[in-house]
Amino acid sequence: MSQEPRQGNDATAAAWHPDPSGRHDFRWFNGREWTADVADDGRRGFDPDVSPDPAPTTAHGRAAALTSITLAVIALAISWMPFVVVLGVAAAFSAIVLGVIGMARLRPGAGSGRSLAIAGIACGVAALGLSGIGVSSSRSLLDDFRSARDPGAHDVQVVSCVIDAEGRAVAIGEISNRDARPRTYVVTVTFGDSSGEFADRSARVPVVDPGESVRFEVTTSAGGTSSAELACRIDRVNSPSIVLGSG
Repeated sequence: MSQEPRQGNDATAAAWHPDPSGRHDFRWFNGREWTADVADDGRRGFDPDVSPDPAPTTAHGRAAALTSITLAVIALAISWMPFVVVLGVAAAFSAIVLGVIGMARLRPGAGSGRSLAIAGIACGVAALGLSGIGVSSSRSLLDDFRSARDPGAHDVQVVSCVIDAEGRAVAIGEISNRDARPRTYVVTVTFGDSSGEFADRSARVPVVDPGESVRFEVTTSAGGTSSAELACRIDRVNSPSIVLGSG
C-alpha cells in the first residue's frame, strides 16, 4: 500500500490510502485531492465528508472498541463458571461500557472500529445472560459444601478415658448415625487434667450406615498425667463427606 499523499504542490499518483478522517479503512486519492469514495472490509462506499476527525478521538474510539470485544470474549468464556462468574460479570459490564464509548467516538461509517464496538456490546450482554448459570451453580456448590460439613443427626460419647501401659492417654468413643444417609465422621477429642486441657486429637470414622454405631480410638502423649486426673471430652464432630449412591 502506498504512503499517504503529501499536502502541497507535489503530485501524487491516484490510489487508495488510509482514510485521514479515521471513519473508514481506506479513501480514494485522485492525485489532487481526497474523494468521497471509501472502502471498509473490502466493500466500497460513499462518504462526501472528507474533513478529518480529531485524531485522538478516533484513535481512542478504536482502542475502546478493541478492548470491548476482547473483554466480551473473556466474559463469555468464564461468566457461566462457578465462583469466577464474578470476574465474568465485571468483564461483561466493562465490555458494554467500552463498546458504548467506542461507538460515541467513532462516527457512522467508521468501518471495522464500529463493528468491533457493536460486537463487544452484544457479546457483553450475552455474557451477562450466561452469568445466571454461574450464579446458580455457585449457590448449588456452596449448599452442597455446607451439607457435606454438617454431620447430620448423630449421638457420640466417650466410652473409656485411660492411660495405657505405654504412658499414652487413650480415649475410646462411640458414634451412632441417626441420619437417613450413610456418613463418615471426623471426631475431635480434647484431653485434659486438673491443670487444664493439654491436647486435641482427631479420629476419622469410616462409613457408618443409618442406625449403626461405630467405635473409634484417639491417643496422645499423657505427659505424666495419671489415669485418675485424665479427662476426655468430645470437642466437635464434622462430616467430611456424604456417601453417595447409598441409602
